Amino acid sequence: MRINENTMMGAVWILVLVMVTALVSAETYELRNHEPVQINGRTFELSGKGENQVYVKIDEKTVPVTELLEYKEGLSIQLINYNDPYQNEPLTATIVIIMNTACGDGVCDANENNYCCVDCGCPLNKTCAENKCYDDSLFRCFNHTDCIDNNPCTIDACFGMPSYCINNFTTQCISNDDCCPIVCNKTLDYLNNDKECLPEPECWTDFDCDDLDENTIDLCDLKLKYCKFEVMVVKGKPVKRLNTEPNITELTNNDTLAQKSEVIEQSNYGYLILAFLGVLALLLIVYIKIFKNYKINQMINDEEDRKLESKNTFRKKEGIKDRFSFR
Repeated sequence: MRINENTMMGAVWILVLVMVTALVSAETYELRNHEPVQINGRTFELSGKGENQVYVKIDEKTVPVTELLEYKEGLSIQLINYNDPYQNEPLTATIVIIMNTACGDGVCDANENNYCCVDCGCPLNKTCAENKCYDDSLFRCFNHTDCIDNNPCTIDACFGMPSYCINNFTTQCISNDDCCPIVCNKTLDYLNNDKECLPEPECWTDFDCDDLDENTIDLCDLKLKYCKFEVMVVKGKPVKRLNTEPNITELTNNDTLAQKSEVIEQSNYGYLILAFLGVLALLLIVYIKIFKNYKINQMINDEEDRKLESKNTFRKKEGIKDRFSFR
């Protein structure tokens, strides 16, 4: 800790200045290294130390601050003391700041031109933002209306310094905003609270709906034009079709034994029909085989008769020749 006669004299002068004019605002502040502090519309940041002085960044300009009360950057500033930090201890400094004017009071005082654009504005082609002058070319927008992208499903806002546009997609499923967000269900949210989520036509007739599930009834809601699939019900009880027997339904545990027997009997009828058809097919094969053998035998007999007849004809001709030669 360093306190000497100059420091004491500076403190006395500060008290004199406070008593002389009410326009002067003198305050003592403790600054920590690289931790900005807002004071009366201006930014102060302790940024290092030297021999019997520290360095303070006032807005955008870094100046040395000593134990003497000095006028710098539109204000009076003086170092009271500072610590010599050890390895794990940050640099801190106690500083007196005297401001004759208040930045941000709407009045551009004579000594505010260089540091208070909130009151005094900026030069041509520059814009004041957060009490700093930026080139207009750095700004992509100046208000929210500059960011409108004509998409009702986005929230348009001007953000940051220098500013830029953000157009985030809305996720609220509400009516009267001309938007159905992609996260909304075009059937459920339409029925509940978002009338912009009009369902796209899925169907026009029941034949347009098929969920490939044999246990549901496929229907088309003719009003909303979307498919709905209802569980089949028999006598007030849901039923499911068996995978092994598509034509037989699996009854629930509460059905009577007679109902189950009826289903089994229907199944037996199916097996009997299959057996009957098998017998008919076998008889048809036997009949075809017998008929084929008969035709073959008939063809053999006809061939033998033809040969015999031909042989008899030949003999008759030979007999006639012999009788003529004898004469």
